[in-house]
Amino acid sequence: MIQPIQSKIDAGQPLDPVEHLQRLLAAGKFECPKGLIKWFHLGPPNVDDDGTGIGAGDPDHQNQTSLPGLNADKDPYSVIPGGVGPRHDIPLGSLMIVIDGATGKVAWSFYGDVGPRFEMGEVAIATAEELGFEREANGRIINEGLPDCIWYFVLPEIVGSDRSVAAVKAQCAPYWAALIS
Repeated sequence: MIQPIQSKIDAGQPLDPVEHLQRLLAAGKFECPKGLIKWFHLGPPNVDDDGTGIGAGDPDHQNQTSLPGLNADKDPYSVIPGGVGPRHDIPLGSLMIVIDGATGKVAWSFYGDVGPRFEMGEVAIATAEELGFEREANGRIINEGLPDCIWYFVLPEIVGSDRSVAAVKAQCAPYWAALIS
């Protein structure tokens, strides 16, 4: 459990909804409300820069994403490993809530790219920035310093045509309210 949360518990202070969710996750007591979450996973992230953006010096940069037309600099997408989407009936474009387990920061995201089969944890530059991380140094992407604990919650709704951070957040809001209640 994260020290600031434990300090609040010890002092008898109330937890905010994100802290409460973190506590449940850390204790292994979180249960997904039926129909609210299609799939969730815990893992460390890497930054993905695929799509129409500049590529930030990444030698593995690809000009396309599985969901066409995405730009990692602007579109807050996340990556799910190949095979997971079909196995769990998760279509491209599914909304996602991404939570930094260390800080409780929340990013509003969607499933925009299929990654390697056995590697979970890529988030677009825009998603990483929503979590408070800026990982471009000298025009290159670096993955050092990212948190070890990121929770990825996949929702049963598809992102709309407006894929901006604000629009994705608005679509995720009702699910987030139900998740933390």
